Amino acid sequence: MVYHSPTIEAAADEVVLCSTECPRAHGQTFESPSCERFRMSCCKRHGVQHFVKEPMPSLMACMSACGIVPACQSVDHQLSTGLCYFGKHSGEPSINVAGWSSAYSVGCAGACKKDGGVVGVLRGAG
Repeated sequence: MVYHSPTIEAAADEVVLCSTECPRAHGQTFESPSCERFRMSCCKRHGVQHFVKEPMPSLMACMSACGIVPACQSVDHQLSTGLCYFGKHSGEPSINVAGWSSAYSVGCAGACKKDGGVVGVLRGAG
């Protein structure tokens, strides 16, 4: 006898690849000009102690600036104020809040070989 998992009809999600604007950026990865890669989240923020607070026009600008600062591991961007907060949190943001977008570093582009071997390490890890 063969058992099948129950299924339901689901509406197709509209996915826009390479978006850096919420809500379409949620869960996507952005590669900054410095080759640092960031995983983006919408309506979330890290809320950790920040070490830089600067006006930035977008989440993309925020991530690009963070990518060239060695201590920066995460960003929170507040849409209403245009402020970008640099932090050292190297994981998913945990605070759900409208009007914010965030991202955290997942390492440098090309850091892993195709066979799974590591050729680089995360900045600030350890």
